[in-house]
Amino acid sequence: METGRDEVESFLEANPELEAELEALLTIDARGPWEFDDIPLDSGAFGECVSRGIAVEHDDGGYRLANPDAVRAALDHDVDSAAESEQSSRIPDVNVTLDVPRETVLALLGALSLLVAFRVVFVYQGVFREVITLLGNDPYKRLYWVEQLQAFPAFDPGALGSIPEGVRLTGDTMMLVTLWWVSELFGGTPAAARVTLAIYPVVAAVVTGLFVYATTKLLTDDIRIALASVLMLAVTPINGYRMALGFGDHHAFDYVWIALTVLLVVWWERSADGMATGPIRNRLRSRRLWVAIAALGGTLAVQTMSWVGSPMVLVPFGLLMFVRGAVAFRQSRSPAVAALPYLGGIGVASTIVGTMHLAFGWLPVSRVIVPLAVFVLGAGAVGYFEACRSLSLSATVTVASSVVFSVVGTVGFALVGPGMDAVVERAVGLFRGKQIAESAGLFSAESGLVVQPILFFGFVLFLALPFIVLGAWHVFENNDPRWTAPVVYAVYFLFWAGVKVRFGGPLTIFTAIFGGIGFVKAAAWVDLARPVTSFTEKTPIARFERPEGGQLVSLFLLFLLVGSLGMVQLPIKQSQLVVSEDTYETAQWIDGYSDERNLEYPENGVFTGWSSTRIYNYFVNGHADSYWFEQQYFESFLGSTTPDAWYERLRDRYGFVVYSRPMNGSSGPTVERQLETGDSTPGFAQYRLVHTSGPKRVFQLVEGATIVGIDRTSDTVTAETSPTVSGKSHTYERNAAPNPYGTYAVTVPYPGSYSIAGDQVDVAASAVENGTRVVRHARDGLAHWPFDATDGTVAYDRVGGIQGDISNATVAENGVNGTALEFTRENDSQVRAAVESPPEFTVSMWLKPQALDTTEANDYRILARSGRGLVLNVEESGRLTFRLPGTDAKALGGGSVPVGNWTHVAATYDGSQRTLYVDGAAVATDTVDVGPPSWGGQLTFGGGGDPTHTFDGTIDEIRLYERALNDTELSAQAVQSRNDQ
Repeated sequence: METGRDEVESFLEANPELEAELEALLTIDARGPWEFDDIPLDSGAFGECVSRGIAVEHDDGGYRLANPDAVRAALDHDVDSAAESEQSSRIPDVNVTLDVPRETVLALLGALSLLVAFRVVFVYQGVFREVITLLGNDPYKRLYWVEQLQAFPAFDPGALGSIPEGVRLTGDTMMLVTLWWVSELFGGTPAAARVTLAIYPVVAAVVTGLFVYATTKLLTDDIRIALASVLMLAVTPINGYRMALGFGDHHAFDYVWIALTVLLVVWWERSADGMATGPIRNRLRSRRLWVAIAALGGTLAVQTMSWVGSPMVLVPFGLLMFVRGAVAFRQSRSPAVAALPYLGGIGVASTIVGTMHLAFGWLPVSRVIVPLAVFVLGAGAVGYFEACRSLSLSATVTVASSVVFSVVGTVGFALVGPGMDAVVERAVGLFRGKQIAESAGLFSAESGLVVQPILFFGFVLFLALPFIVLGAWHVFENNDPRWTAPVVYAVYFLFWAGVKVRFGGPLTIFTAIFGGIGFVKAAAWVDLARPVTSFTEKTPIARFERPEGGQLVSLFLLFLLVGSLGMVQLPIKQSQLVVSEDTYETAQWIDGYSDERNLEYPENGVFTGWSSTRIYNYFVNGHADSYWFEQQYFESFLGSTTPDAWYERLRDRYGFVVYSRPMNGSSGPTVERQLETGDSTPGFAQYRLVHTSGPKRVFQLVEGATIVGIDRTSDTVTAETSPTVSGKSHTYERNAAPNPYGTYAVTVPYPGSYSIAGDQVDVAASAVENGTRVVRHARDGLAHWPFDATDGTVAYDRVGGIQGDISNATVAENGVNGTALEFTRENDSQVRAAVESPPEFTVSMWLKPQALDTTEANDYRILARSGRGLVLNVEESGRLTFRLPGTDAKALGGGSVPVGNWTHVAATYDGSQRTLYVDGAAVATDTVDVGPPSWGGQLTFGGGGDPTHTFDGTIDEIRLYERALNDTELSAQAVQSRNDQ
C-alpha cells in the first residue's frame, strides 16, 4: 500500500463527512503551496491532518499534501496490486452519494418543475389537438423518418443495415433510431411516433437540467448556484422553445449529450485532480480512468451519430484537449497524463463510429472521419506539449507555437481529408444566407447588439458573460482544469452564436451555469444571500436552506427581475412555432379532400412556402422529408408572370398550391397577385381555388377544360362563371383574343356554366380534370396550322386555337395554298406546339424537300417529333418512317417523297393499326399491340433534337386529328389542302 495512505484512510474513517473537503484540498494543493485560510477544513481537522503527516510544511512557505497520490487512492478506495486481482470484479467507486437532504431535493424538484412548466404550458393546446401537431416545420422531417423506420423490425440489429439511406447516411441517425425504438415501446404506430416526438424534448430538457445542476454543483460546491443554474436554464427563451413540448427536432437530443460531455469532464477533473503526478502506466491502473474513457467514448460517439452537423459539436472537445494539455504544461505536469481520458474517450468514439459505419453503413465518410481527426489532431497537440516539456521550453513559446501547428494541421486535414469538402462547405455556409431569424448573428448590426440577445436569452446572457470572462481568466491565471470544459464550450458556442443564432441553443447550457453564479452574486450584493466565494476560494454549501418569508419574497422578486424578459419572450417564441389554427385546418381539409377523390402522391403534394411545406405534406400525404424545391423556387413562382409555364413544371410534383401571405413583392400581374385575390382578371387557367381558411388559399392544379370557339367580331372574348368556394361565391373571368382565323381557346379550371361570346357553355368536371376540349364550332380536327397568317414567329391554329412557336423558319410565298414555312438544317428551324397525344390520331402535312442527302451518314429528316421521341421522318432515300413514342413498337416505313416537288404525307393510328399515306394513297400499314402513345405534351415539326436531322425544305398545311382518318378522307385532303374558311 502507498506510503501515507493508511493515515488518510484512518482519517476518513474517523471523519467520513470530510471526504468532499479532502477532495477540494486535492484541487487546491495541485496549484501549489497553500495556507490554512485557503482550504475548507476547520482548525481541528487541519491540525489532525498535520499531526498524521497528511499535510506538511513546504520549504517555500505554506503547506502541501505529503502524498497526493495516497490521498487520491484513499478517496477512490483503490486496491493495491496484491489485492487487485481478487477485487477485479468490483464496480469502481465514483463517489456518488444518494444521501441528499430533503430540502435540497424539494428545491431541485421545484426548479425542474418550473423548467417543465415553461416548456409545456404555453404550447400544450397547440400540440394536443385531435391529431398531435408538432411545433414548427423541421420536426416533421424527423417524424417522417421515424414512421418510415416503424416498417422495419424493431430492436433487431440486423435491420440497422437496411434502414433507409435518409436515416443511415444523410440523417440524424442515432437520434432517429432511438426515437424509433421508443415509439415501438408505445405501440409502433404513427400515433406512437407523434407522441414520442412531442414528449421527448421535455424529457430531454429535464435530463439536461439535471446535468446542468450536477455540473454546477461539482464546479462551485454551492447548492444555491446549482439550483440557480437550473432556474436560468428554465427562463432562457431559445432553450425554452428548442426543448418545448412538440418541438421534436434534433436540438433537444444534442443538448443532452453536450451537457453530459461537460459533466463527465468536470467530474473527472474534480475527482482526478492530483492524479497527474505519476507516469501513465500508473494512471492506466485506475478504474475511474476507464470509466471516464468509456463514458466519454459512448457520449461522443452518440453525438457524432445523432446530428448531420456533428463535426460542429466535436470541435470544442478537440479544443478542450488542447487547452487541457496547455494547462498541464503550465502546471509542470504531464500533458499526456492530463489529457489521457479525453484522448481515450475520442479514440473510443472513433472506434464505435467506424464500427457502425463498416457494420451497418451508417454515416458518410465525412462524418466518420471527424472523431478520428479530432483524436489525431488532439494527440498531436498533446504530444507536442510533452516534447516541449521534455525540452524545458517556456510556456509562452510552447503554447504560441502549438496554436500555429494545430491550426496548420486542422486546415491541412480540412483540405485533404476524405469527404471533408462537404464539412468545410457546411461550415462556410454558416457565414452565408440569412433567410430566417436564426440565420442571423446574435449580435447583428441590423437589430443592435442588445436586441437579439434579449430576444433569445432575456437577461441571462448578460448575467453570464462577465463570469464567462472571469472563468476564462481563472483558467489562464490559475491553471484550474475543472473550469476548462465549461469555459471552452461557452466561448466556442458564443462565437458561433455570433455567426448564427441557432448555436445559441447549446450556449444556453453554459449561460445557465455562469448565469447561476451571477444570480447568486447579485443576491449577495443586495444582502439576500451569503457571499459567493471566488472561483479559487470555496466554502462548500452542500444543502439548501429555505429562506425566511421576507427574504424569500425578495429573492422571488429578484428572480422575476432577472428572468422577466426571458419569461415574456419565451411564450412569444414558442407561439411563433405553434402551427396556427388555419394552417392545421387547411392541412386537414386538403387531406380529406384528397381522400374523397382518391388522390395519391404526388397528386396530393402541396407546394407552399418552405417554412410550412413539411407540415402540409405530412398531414396530407406523409412525405415530409424535404423542402429543397420549395426553398429554391416558391418565391420565384410567386414573382412569375407565367403561371401556365409553372404549371407544366409543377404538375408532376404537386397537386395543390397553398398561399398564405405576400413573400415576393414584385410589381405587375404576378402569380402572387392572382393568388392573393383568389381569381383576378385574368383568372388562372390551371389553378382552381378550392378552399379558404383565414389568410390561407388552397388552389388545386388541374388540366383545365379548353373552350374552343369562333368569334370574328370581337378583339377579346371573356369566359365568366361564379364558383362557390368554402361557402362563398366569387366571380371568375378569363380572357382570350381570337386569332386571325377567328378561333379562340380559353382554358378554365372550374366546372359549371360559362358565359362566353354571347353563349352559355357547360363545362363538365371530368373535362376540367382530364384537360378535355369543349368545342363550339364545326371545323374538323384537333389542330390545323395553314401558315398563311403568320409573321414568322407564331403559327396560328384555325381549329383548336393551339398556338405554335416558330423558331428560325422563314415564310415562303409559294405554299400549297398561300404562304408556307421554309426550314433549313443550318438554322435548326422548327415549330413547337404544346399538345398531348390522343389515343387515336392522324398527322398530315404538305412538304417540299430541297435536299434529303445532306450529310455523309445515311440520316433521316424530322417531319414531326414529340417530347418522347420521333413520330414522322423522311429518310435520305425519300422513304417515310412512322413511330409511336412512349411505346416499344418498331418503326413502320414505306413510300417515297421526291425532292423539289410538293407531296402530301399522312400517318394514322386507330389504337391498333398504323398506316402511312403518300398523296392520299396508303403505302404501308401494320398492326401493333402496344399501349397508348405519349407525346410528352409537345410536338415539334421540321426539327428539334439534333440539328443534323432538321428538315431542309418547305412545309405547309399541318393538321392533327383525334381519330384515324380513312382512305377517302385523306385522298380528298391530298387534293384540297384545307376547307373553306
